[in-house]
Amino acid sequence: MPEFETTYRDLFPVIFKFLYRMLGQAQLAEDITQESFVILYHQLGEIGNPRAWLYRVASNKAKNIIKRNKTWHQIVSKNNEATVSRDMENDILENEKIRLLRKSIQSMTARDQTLLQLYMDGLSYREMAEVTGLRESSIGKFLSRAIEKCSKKLKKEFS
Repeated sequence: MPEFETTYRDLFPVIFKFLYRMLGQAQLAEDITQESFVILYHQLGEIGNPRAWLYRVASNKAKNIIKRNKTWHQIVSKNNEATVSRDMENDILENEKIRLLRKSIQSMTARDQTLLQLYMDGLSYREMAEVTGLRESSIGKFLSRAIEKCSKKLKKEFS
């Protein structure tokens, strides 16, 4: 099935990265990515936009795990130390910026978190609408509000 192989090769790293940012655990992100592709394999002919569909399936699976674990912080905190480099001051500073960005995003609603992640991954408004279930015409408004909220939270952190 060449279509599936191409889709897998092109989208596996993208979906994995998306899930890793959501969950903070590489193995868990890889497992969910694999599960999502198994489901895609069985339904490939029925899906119009595999990229958006994979994001939606992966996002829903990750949200279910987050709900089971009660909070986003429980998942992220388990691996927080692993992200900090002990070698260089620049790595530590960069990781601190990433931590503050994650903290800012974590304090937002699930919808805003998802929109920001999808935006960072370069999805179109149409694809974001397919993933989130929102109207395409509303994506820009919700996304700009989410970016503004995140920006305000970051400015507050640095003040």
